[in-house]
Amino acid sequence: MPIKTYKELLSKLEVKSDDLIGFKKSLIDYRIKTNHQDDYYAWISAIFALYAIADDNFGIGSVLIDESKKIIAEGHNHVFSPYFRSDRHAEMVVLNTFEDKVRHLAARQAICIEQYTLFTSLEPCPMCSARIITSGIGNIKYTVADDTGGFTQKINEFPAAWQELTNIPYKQYFNKADCSNELVSISSDIFLYNADRLNTELRRIYKK
Repeated sequence: MPIKTYKELLSKLEVKSDDLIGFKKSLIDYRIKTNHQDDYYAWISAIFALYAIADDNFGIGSVLIDESKKIIAEGHNHVFSPYFRSDRHAEMVVLNTFEDKVRHLAARQAICIEQYTLFTSLEPCPMCSARIITSGIGNIKYTVADDTGGFTQKINEFPAAWQELTNIPYKQYFNKADCSNELVSISSDIFLYNADRLNTELRRIYKK
């Protein structure tokens, strides 16, 4: 969808707190930086991250694009809302949407999945990294590095069998998105907005 369409989507998002209103305004006013090749997709990922915290989920958004740079799946974290689902991370939601559309093996084999790119506003965790490896998507890009919870920078710490999957039959690439520092800052602030509180809630659920 064009920029205008995503701005319309963003304008429909109802938020009440001053912080969320500020995030919304920053994203509506943002001008895509053409000197950063991933800026557009990082911006869209941030929009879905804002939708996530508006629903009181972790502030992470994600989109999947095909070899022609067309967005074919999009989504955000749904761990807490509409009900608790431990697997509903943003990347999982997007991959579920995509794989539900491409259900049959023959249809999947007709896709140049190695040329697909998954964008996410925060570096994928170990669970999502393993799922992405299994999906076969060729390129994974994240806006904000997550040194405490992310795992794509530590692919070589996966068991050998998982590491082998990242190179057979083609190499998968995990990299930080080429986007503006402004988008990195906005995406980071959105994620941090309720992360501590929700992590505390997770520990309460697990009684840890």
